[in-house]
Amino acid sequence: MLNKLLIFLGIIILLTGCSKKFVLRNNKLDTDYDKLVEYIRETDSTFNTYSIKYTGKFSSEKQNFRFRGLLRIIKDETIWISISPMGIEAARLLFTPENIKFINRKDNTYFVSDYQYFRNKYSVNIDFELLQNILTNRFLILPNDDNHEVKRTEQGLYNVNMAQKDSTAQSFTFNPGIKKLTNIVFKDLKKDASLHIAFSDYVDVENQNMPQSININIEQNTQEVGVELNYKKITVNKSFKTPFRIPGKYEQVWP
Repeated sequence: MLNKLLIFLGIIILLTGCSKKFVLRNNKLDTDYDKLVEYIRETDSTFNTYSIKYTGKFSSEKQNFRFRGLLRIIKDETIWISISPMGIEAARLLFTPENIKFINRKDNTYFVSDYQYFRNKYSVNIDFELLQNILTNRFLILPNDDNHEVKRTEQGLYNVNMAQKDSTAQSFTFNPGIKKLTNIVFKDLKKDASLHIAFSDYVDVENQNMPQSININIEQNTQEVGVELNYKKITVNKSFKTPFRIPGKYEQVWP
């Protein structure tokens, strides 16, 4: 049961627009949050579908393993993931805006649940939009308020620290040169927990920059879990199927 939970959590954690054209020039966005948000939203485009072959690595204090598989996304509708640790499919996940489905072919088990189950049990504020944005390197919701701090680094990156809300804090780093997010950090100060997501190795995909590498690091107290995703082949705006069927002999389980 532990192995199933670790594989699932490793994958799960992975897991606005303007008509006015905005031109970025040196020093024009220094500490100006409103202009930075405008620039981000203008350049934050997406595709209708994604089909991605990937490899990955899961690491924790108790175990480390590599996996590979296929990721398919239909914008705002479906996230379909096939996981093959040894080259043969071992698990399949299907995320929709309403629920999560998971089948484990090795143990002949499955579960179906909504996102509220994981919010309640693991205190993880996760939903379909968050997963979709992380996997496609899109920006998260950017609040239009004055409770933030913007700093421009010597390398020309923009670090934005959002105001602490209750016991949580969020920050992100934006690279204006490639018009993309490169780092996201979530912190739960009450639980001494943090989630750090880093994007790197950008390539051109249909005139849009997309990362080939996504590194996720989760820390709580003295425990640490890491997931590395490497996109090997990215195909966009093509039709494909996302088959998902739960065999009648499979047994329902709850992680």
